[in-house]
Amino acid sequence: MSIAKLTRRLRQLKPIQRLKIWYYRYILSNVKVQGDFKILSPTLFHRLGNHQSDGQIYIDSEVHLGYFPSAYFYTCHNYIDVRGGGGFIF
Repeated sequence: MSIAKLTRRLRQLKPIQRLKIWYYRYILSNVKVQGDFKILSPTLFHRLGNHQSDGQIYIDSEVHLGYFPSAYFYTCHNYIDVRGGGGFIF
């Protein structure tokens, strides 16, 4: 595959990747995430338990979730889990 075709294909995938990031964060995730960080690949934020106070995630502004050109960047997702009712900070 030529460089031009590869570049064109990557441009086509960016809007799909943004949609997947939004879907995972706001539809599939069940925990509130706070912070000014970058999500580059879909990330599922999950907590065990039924109460809203069972955990929150605070992420620093220097954190980037996902890295291009890592393997499976466009086909897989990240998973962050909160257990035990505590807050999670990184």
